[in-house]
Amino acid sequence: MINIAIVEDNKIDSGALSEFITKFFHDAEKTFSVKIYGNAVEFLERKLKYDIVFMDIELPMMTGMDASRRIRQYDKDVIIIFVTNMAQFALEGYEVNAFDFVVKPITYYNFSVKLNRAVELIERNAGIKIEARTKAGTFYLNASDILYVEIADHSLTYHVVGDVIAATGHLYEVESALCSAGYFKCNRCYLVNMKYVRSVSDNTVFMTNGDKLQISRNRKKLFLEALADYTCGGSGGA
Repeated sequence: MINIAIVEDNKIDSGALSEFITKFFHDAEKTFSVKIYGNAVEFLERKLKYDIVFMDIELPMMTGMDASRRIRQYDKDVIIIFVTNMAQFALEGYEVNAFDFVVKPITYYNFSVKLNRAVELIERNAGIKIEARTKAGTFYLNASDILYVEIADHSLTYHVVGDVIAATGHLYEVESALCSAGYFKCNRCYLVNMKYVRSVSDNTVFMTNGDKLQISRNRKKLFLEALADYTCGGSGGA
């Protein structure tokens, strides 16, 4: 079941979001739950685990952007989709790794496309775990927590949310497992989780944690195509 929160002070807009969510999941024959909060303070006080949060940016007491920064302190994985009257406000979303944004007035088609992308991402990452063999033992990492995998000599380094894990192995071993979960190589040394790509400029990939990865000349076109495919709802596979 996919758990969804709506943080929206306008009852007409929250009602429309709830109605669209219900229609989407009924049509898709998938199970879901949805909870509506009238402000961000109430939502944050509960600290419940959600898969998707539709967050209005202009909220009383605390803005949706400030609330999203708070969310990221305790939940790195939840998909945040901003709801706003003005699209330029949502462009700051990279600061909190926002997934997308919905512009009011909300229409079902546009909304359903974005929700479908979010659901596909959740389903792709569900249950995908990578075995990391380290000197301290074997760890199992969630695919959704890995920003990118780095290979040097015969060692793998997993750059995960809040940590770096050195392990042994070969890149092709993890590439075959992660290619269907939104990962793609920007060069022969890096396998990148598109979820954490903030931007691309010239031959550099800027990750949401501040890391900068180089794109090889012969991989750039393929990488940009994979990123566009991922952003538009494709598989993002290599």
